[in-house]
Amino acid sequence: MAHFEVRSGTRSMADSRRRIIAIIGFAIGVAFLVIALRGTNFREIAENLRDANFALVIPFLATLAALNWVRAVRWGFLLRSFRGNTTGSEVFPAVMIGFASSIVLPPPLSDFVRMYVAGSQLGIKNTAVLATIVLERVF
Repeated sequence: MAHFEVRSGTRSMADSRRRIIAIIGFAIGVAFLVIALRGTNFREIAENLRDANFALVIPFLATLAALNWVRAVRWGFLLRSFRGNTTGSEVFPAVMIGFASSIVLPPPLSDFVRMYVAGSQLGIKNTAVLATIVLERVF
């Protein structure tokens, strides 16, 4: 019985630590957001958004999705040597997550995100996935 009490105490300490880390991370994010937005004229931004022509946004997003789909299909062919019959639809989420991570990370680091996601989803070793990413970058 005492053994379970020690485990539950350890578990609650781990949960408390995660909460504290999350709160600190959130506070740091808010602080940097305040610094980044300091001196921003939000009325001017709102006026520019009202006057903007968004007619090309939908074709742009469709083209972007199509290009990433082609990239996923091509990468799926490379991954078939490690996991037979890998399809573009299985790889597409990893491609899109890697693309999204390139917004906040330098592009070479976003490839490591793509590697981790694909390796986790497909059950392939990360080194094998990384090899296909390097091969894809070279060719």
